[in-house]
Amino acid sequence: MKWQWIESCGELPSDDIRSTVDPIRLLTGEAPCGVSRGGISLTAVYFNQAASQTAGHSDHLESIVVLRGVAALAVAFFHFTHFATSPLRSIGVYGTLGVPMFFVISGFVILLSLARSDFRSLRDAPIFLSRRLLRLEPAYLCTVFLTVALLFLAAPINGLSVSDSVLKSVPWHLAYLVPWTSYDWINPVFWSLAIEFQFYLAVLLLAPQLLFRDAWRMRGTLAIVALLSLVSSDYRLVVFHLPLFGIGIVGALFYVGRLGRAETVAWILVFVLGGSINFTWLPLAVGVVTCIAFFVPLRTSLPILSAAGVMSYSIYLLHVPIGVKVIYLLGRLPNSTVAHIATLTAAFSVTFAASYVMWRWLERPSLLLAKSIQYRPRTTQAGAAS
Repeated sequence: MKWQWIESCGELPSDDIRSTVDPIRLLTGEAPCGVSRGGISLTAVYFNQAASQTAGHSDHLESIVVLRGVAALAVAFFHFTHFATSPLRSIGVYGTLGVPMFFVISGFVILLSLARSDFRSLRDAPIFLSRRLLRLEPAYLCTVFLTVALLFLAAPINGLSVSDSVLKSVPWHLAYLVPWTSYDWINPVFWSLAIEFQFYLAVLLLAPQLLFRDAWRMRGTLAIVALLSLVSSDYRLVVFHLPLFGIGIVGALFYVGRLGRAETVAWILVFVLGGSINFTWLPLAVGVVTCIAFFVPLRTSLPILSAAGVMSYSIYLLHVPIGVKVIYLLGRLPNSTVAHIATLTAAFSVTFAASYVMWRWLERPSLLLAKSIQYRPRTTQAGAAS
């Protein structure tokens, strides 16, 4: 089956569906591609006549941006209420569910981006990895060195010292291999980036079978993915988290018309049942709800969540080294509800500001540079004949 893309609002979806529009415009009510205060009116994206009945409009792609914003803010809320004594700590623990959301989103987005590209086989792996590394590594490396610097700067103020192991762990951070050493992550969110990197390697093998082969080979590959999620209880490995990535993958296959509605539901149930071995029901339920939300068109403007979604990667990286520092700094305020709310507000505000700086001067240029690397165009039969 071939899919025809009709686009008029830039790349929908791109290698990374996150928009490059300035988040400040979103916060002030401006938005790209026809999004306004009154609602969202985006140009429809159709793959083929059959898929157009289920894939819907590119409003759904805006849903992904909003979901990223929800996930990033949820994780930040968890850490802001976890690292300090807060009456909201019992609620903040649910912010950890932002990570399963991110894994489901990655499964959906990465497969969808490969479906609309000229990626076809492992021969295209260097281009895929180059795009991902250029997109993600600059902000990650910046955060690694920023976190180390802040640890050394804050230590004398707090009357503490920084262990030599922090510096010794940096090379292992750069290779995402910290879990296989005696060192700890210097930023607690980095563990999930290591899982994401493993997923990128795995998807190079999975995508050709899922997208560009016959239906039975696609089904066989999905079955293998589901079985792999049962082989290990080691959370350091991507196979442990495959049920969540798998839910996103199934959603993407439905989006492009490779799966029908009934079969999509069946495969999601397969991944939920497999995931029940290592996960409780809550992260799996959140994963399913996230997948369903991909297909919910937005009819109203959500400026804060959209802005957070655009900057979600920067927020995810910076909220601990920046926002948690604010929490500790303001922890000397009187123990009252007003003080806690003021502290949280300050932490989110400073995190947003720092994230905007990183997005504007590092993340956005990296994204544009990654997009400039193109897969080799495929020669069509007509072109070869001529």
